Amino acid sequence: MFFHCHHIAAKMNEAGRAKTPFLFAVNFEMSEGFFIENPLRQTGVLFHVNGITNAEQVSNANQMSNSGRVSGVRKVLSSGLVSSVGQVSNAGQAFNAEQESNVEQVSNAPVEFVFTRYPESFETYEKRFRCAMDALRAGETSLLNLTIKTPIVTSLSLRDIFERSKAKYRLYLPEKFVCFSPERFVKTRDGKIFSHPMKGTIDADLPNAAERLLNDPKEAVEHEAITKLTRDDLGRVATGVKVNRYRYIDRLKTSNGTILQTSSEVEGTLPADYLQNLGTLFFKLLPAGSIAGTPREATLRVIRACEQQPRGFYSGVVGYFDGENLDSGVLIRFIEKENGKMYFRSGGGITIDSQCESEYHEAIQKVYLPF
Repeated sequence: MFFHCHHIAAKMNEAGRAKTPFLFAVNFEMSEGFFIENPLRQTGVLFHVNGITNAEQVSNANQMSNSGRVSGVRKVLSSGLVSSVGQVSNAGQAFNAEQESNVEQVSNAPVEFVFTRYPESFETYEKRFRCAMDALRAGETSLLNLTIKTPIVTSLSLRDIFERSKAKYRLYLPEKFVCFSPERFVKTRDGKIFSHPMKGTIDADLPNAAERLLNDPKEAVEHEAITKLTRDDLGRVATGVKVNRYRYIDRLKTSNGTILQTSSEVEGTLPADYLQNLGTLFFKLLPAGSIAGTPREATLRVIRACEQQPRGFYSGVVGYFDGENLDSGVLIRFIEKENGKMYFRSGGGITIDSQCESEYHEAIQKVYLPF
């Protein structure tokens, strides 16, 4: 199932010409991914791409039955892992002292499950942030996405999280990761290509949150940069590229509360024969600019130097082709499993005007479950 990316591009070309449906995903480093023909007949890898899914939906996942278990969810409380909300058992001892001192129990999470995060210290994040700022001041990059890896303890399995999540783009690989992303990468429809870069986040409970988000100079510069990057990227594969909507607001409900995020819609016209080279065309757009930065190649070098660990499938791309049109999402809001432990990957855009403390809290705020 897993292939090098140049093999995936070739398989996408073949399927595009034959108009064969497929599911695919590519990691951030563009070193590997997977490709599955006719995925609606498959059950191992579960996906939901903007309404198309191969998994039975759990319609009553948020309702408690008389027995106190969540109907339709296979595992609610894992004995020996978490005994009750706010009370962590020996599982918490697997993390180091710094992480334990920063433990945060998500207080407004529904009582039927536990979700506890162990964010890295501000001092640890600050070292990574300073690395990014040095590159910005040196002119190596004008915008980069800086990410963190947060250990979590939850009473839910990866599949439980997939089944309960509400998100446009969801993907579950057994014993590897689950993703519940709100962000589209690109979509094709009737010879057009669309992208919706998402940049800019604020706590919706803050006074005048929408106005504060739209009027924040740093957020405005960041969003302008990523929209321009997206416009330039689409110009590599399409003509007549234009911005249809600029900085519109989406409201997202999370286990941390509601957040507001700004997005824009960029559109272009594809060549008449684009299905003949669907994979080749698609790979010209990778990795997604919204989770890399600009200029792309130089920013990728900065990201490797500052983060000092591969992202893998986190911040890669997942997509589904129905035989005529393709829709794809960015693999953010991502939980991976390594050696029996779970980690939540999150991050945010950094510009020359970024403030370390604000960026630190934004990255942690994005560690949530979408229910």
